[in-house]
Amino acid sequence: MQRFLFAMLLRRADDLRRNFMNRKTALFWGMLVFGLIGCAASPPDRTFPAPRPLGSDLPTFRSHTESTTGPEPSAFEDEEPADTLTLRQALALALMKNPELSAFSSEIRAREAAALQARRLPNPHLGADMEDIGVGTETTLRLSQLIETGGKRAARIEVASLNRDLAGWDYETKRIDVLTRVSQTFIEVLSAQQNITLAEERGRLAEEVARVVSERVRAGKVSPIEETRANVGLSSAKIELERAGQSLDLSRKRLAAAWGSTTPQFEKVAGNLGSLPAIPPVEQLAQRLSQNPDLARWATEISQRQAVIDLENPERFRT
Repeated sequence: MQRFLFAMLLRRADDLRRNFMNRKTALFWGMLVFGLIGCAASPPDRTFPAPRPLGSDLPTFRSHTESTTGPEPSAFEDEEPADTLTLRQALALALMKNPELSAFSSEIRAREAAALQARRLPNPHLGADMEDIGVGTETTLRLSQLIETGGKRAARIEVASLNRDLAGWDYETKRIDVLTRVSQTFIEVLSAQQNITLAEERGRLAEEVARVVSERVRAGKVSPIEETRANVGLSSAKIELERAGQSLDLSRKRLAAAWGSTTPQFEKVAGNLGSLPAIPPVEQLAQRLSQNPDLARWATEISQRQAVIDLENPERFRT
């Protein structure tokens, strides 16, 4: 009887050992399948809208994972000059360092990651049940995988890709908006500089008038009231010069803020307000309408909304 019980214990121990090895084998193959399914993915599609003609010869802040055209950023000065700033330098600095453009670039990268994730198969589910059978524990492993039918995965990829393309168009719109605002602010600084020059000239003339009138009053050639009027004009000229200086300081700070600087490093800007480019003919302006990202994005917008409708339509994916 003791030999029989001992033999039964040995057999049960051998069964438990086999079950343990089988569980290890099952777990190994389950994790292997899990890894192979989770890693299967198509290479990412990095198709971005091409830069519009406006400012296309200037570098723009983009991550190293994004495609770009035009000159390399190293071909331009990426530091603010300490003396004279040109319009081209201001535009290059803004496109490379503008905080808003940086945020739009991050949005493109996020949507590119979402498009890459959409190309992956749904994650499999690995489950385990443990049951006490009295003399030991029995473990059951389950591995399940969702199989998408009817082109649902392709529809999901299409939606994610179009969302990424829309972010690219929004980025391009913001790039042109930055170019426009920097150009306008640059003109404001240039105009404020000229106002300073004119205010200083008027101040010197007012001082000269006040000096001459004061001498004539002392000589008894004119009434003292003329001296009072000359001094009032001199005071007005000084106030105007002070206001012009404040306006110039504010404009310089607004321009420097375009590339994220709180304190302007440049002393002045270089330009000529009297030199205006010729207005293009109407035909050329009409042709450029198709290059406006605000208009060009609508084709992508329509496709994206239709793709979302198709993805949410359950009838389309029934087999």
